[in-house]
Amino acid sequence: MKRKNKLLKILLALLIALNQLAFFVPLNADETESEPEITTESESSSESTSEASSETTKITEKETETGSEVTSAKSGKEFVKGVSKLPRKYRIMTSSKKKRPRLKGARGIAYGGSCVLSFETKEEYDSALNELTENDIEYSLDGSFTLCSDDAPAIQKDAKINPDAKTKIAVIDTGSDIANEKISLLGDDGSDVNGHGTSMASLILEQTDDAYIISIKAIGDNGKGSVSDVYAAVRYAIDHRYSYILMAISVRDNGNFDEFISLVEEASGKGIKVIASAGNNGTDASKYLPAGIKGVITAGAVDDEGYKLSTSNYGDSVDYYIPAFSTSEASAKLAGLLIAGKASDCATTYKQKENNTAPETTEAPEESEDDEFTINKSSMTWPTQSDLISAGYYHSGVFANAVIEACKAMKGVSYGTGNGEADCMRYVNLAYAQALHLISGLKVKDGKIPGLTRSNGVVKYNGVNLSGGKYKLVDGCTTWSKTAPHNIGCPGGINIKNNGGLEACLDKLGAKKGSIILFGGKNDSGTFRWTHAAIYAGSGKTVYDSPGGSQTAGVPYSKSEGGSGKKKYTHVAVLNYPDYNYNDKVTVTKTSANTVLTGDNACYSLEGTRYGLYNSKDTLIHEFVLDAQGKTETFKLPDQNEKYYMCE
Repeated sequence: MKRKNKLLKILLALLIALNQLAFFVPLNADETESEPEITTESESSSESTSEASSETTKITEKETETGSEVTSAKSGKEFVKGVSKLPRKYRIMTSSKKKRPRLKGARGIAYGGSCVLSFETKEEYDSALNELTENDIEYSLDGSFTLCSDDAPAIQKDAKINPDAKTKIAVIDTGSDIANEKISLLGDDGSDVNGHGTSMASLILEQTDDAYIISIKAIGDNGKGSVSDVYAAVRYAIDHRYSYILMAISVRDNGNFDEFISLVEEASGKGIKVIASAGNNGTDASKYLPAGIKGVITAGAVDDEGYKLSTSNYGDSVDYYIPAFSTSEASAKLAGLLIAGKASDCATTYKQKENNTAPETTEAPEESEDDEFTINKSSMTWPTQSDLISAGYYHSGVFANAVIEACKAMKGVSYGTGNGEADCMRYVNLAYAQALHLISGLKVKDGKIPGLTRSNGVVKYNGVNLSGGKYKLVDGCTTWSKTAPHNIGCPGGINIKNNGGLEACLDKLGAKKGSIILFGGKNDSGTFRWTHAAIYAGSGKTVYDSPGGSQTAGVPYSKSEGGSGKKKYTHVAVLNYPDYNYNDKVTVTKTSANTVLTGDNACYSLEGTRYGLYNSKDTLIHEFVLDAQGKTETFKLPDQNEKYYMCE
């Protein structure tokens, strides 16, 4: 009997060991990339997994019934490894504290109440968003963080780490060559090619010798990084219970980052001091993340005399103003001062120069120089050429067709203000969002658009917030036309009757197929409002819209001035996009980033380096091979309507 019990114990131990070995399911059997290397100069922090383990029991280790593959990590380190190996297509961050619905095609990893998911197709991604919304599970879409420095690497100074430092600070950045510990979410060894993260570490150590630097690389060598990688980095820092987190990075809050915001608030709630840059947009810092998150300690930048830099963000979200050349530098200095206990002397306000009397804007300046919008003009350009190219359009006519096709997809939807219905502005929003690939799969069922919801003025389609972001797809004509860059003024536009009627006005304003047309006039109280929106069909005065009454959306018809009821259309304005033809010939040129190192260096050569050009279906279209001068032959793109990407 004793022998049998002993044998059973051995078998049980083997089963437990096998289960632990089998825990981390490969996220992609076809991937050949190795796991990211984690280098640790001093590994003194223990994995705090007890709290996380209780939270992750609600996640199924591997869901296969619907083709999903979601793994529960045993530690923050395993969570980071898992996220680094996830495909970057269609990522979602969501809470794992609630039981999730079965999400078809989901692949991901969960830990400590956080979960990062990835989907292979847009259809699976859209379906998952809809499921999460219907089950009231908080989530964030992915986005792109950028560094808060005008010039990527700030001035680097000689700094040495202190192996005996007691105060641990996680620097979530481009990596750092000055660090007590390193970890990377990008599949490399955490080295800092960009230089920004090393600068942040150096600036911290300039203020104190008690900073134990943990470099978490979540920002790429080009100074950009995904929200999902930064999200995983924050979870890692919470797991290790570091005293401080520094994020000298910024992303515009477009309303799609709720789960990321909740995680940062969780860090602050657990006593971690989260420090962030205000951002270098010259506007209110509350519009940016992580600067505008409750509980975050935010740093703006001033000159040596205390005058705010024109580029520095400001407002109630900014706690301190530090003398610096950028808000990145300001936040790193502040982190060091907080660790040293010297922040009490830092300024909490700034001075405004007397010759700078112009009111500070509350809206971020537009990123593109192509936007030809000016206030109170009736003809504008939106989106920009670069926006259209990034959306995969190689000439304006293709985009116009995409807008009209989106209009036709909504044929028969009921007009109204309830969920699933589309008034004129929502109709225009949906058509442009579809054409710009912000959403996909527009369809109508029983006179409604499945997945279209409205709550407190916020419009969502399959969980995607259309009321925020760069394109300002908000609810209501009046609101939309008053939001930069679309503020056309009141009345603005041109008078229809005084300019030969609607058709003549559209011609005069340069309306073209797919242009947004706004109609406005004075209401009974004499107040001018933009009250109707439509999309131009391309000729005459025929438009597509959701006109109300007995008519339904998606049907082209001829519009005229006058309107109905209290809607008196006396003015019209046109919102255009640029005409262009994108060059369809591609040549690759590669140069050294450090000519001092590579110049006249016989061991350095670019010759023979290969680049693959792939289409949106991941099919290899052409292979470029660099010559000794770092150049390739010219290749003509086979399809201007296709999206392409290149991989070395």
